[in-house]
Amino acid sequence: MENMVRIIMEMTDMIKSSLSSDFSVTTKVNCFDKFPFDGITIENFPELLTALAATGLDAIEISEDYKEMNEAKRLEHWTMLEKKVKIDIPLILTGGNVSIEEMEKIAKLGSIEYFGLGRPLIREPNLPNTWLANLEKDEADCVGCNQCLDHLLAGNELVECFEL
Repeated sequence: MENMVRIIMEMTDMIKSSLSSDFSVTTKVNCFDKFPFDGITIENFPELLTALAATGLDAIEISEDYKEMNEAKRLEHWTMLEKKVKIDIPLILTGGNVSIEEMEKIAKLGSIEYFGLGRPLIREPNLPNTWLANLEKDEADCVGCNQCLDHLLAGNELVECFEL
């Protein structure tokens, strides 16, 4: 954990010393690793967030593998983190943000200030405006199949949804 945080701290210091003070520096971290070594776990993730917040970052984007968690498990996860994490910089939650209702429940817990949308915007580029204009559509059409990203990783320049 110390080494993971040290490299972020060194990079943050280097970036901030090279740019004006109004330039925000953020990082993106995964909630937990799926590797069989001592990496990020749901248990040590609060410690990692606290340590990263002390590095001078302006925000932390958290990516979670939502396919591993149903809505109840995801809400339980964020409720647990809410009790353990007290930091003074914004947290951005990315991954699986396809339901306004679920995002509102997580936002009400208090620590997540922003939500990132990636794959849902590939399928529906105008999704936030659609949500604002028509609250009857409270779920994105994205099914999280990853075909859009697989297409990009295969060397194709155009990213598009293949479920349409």
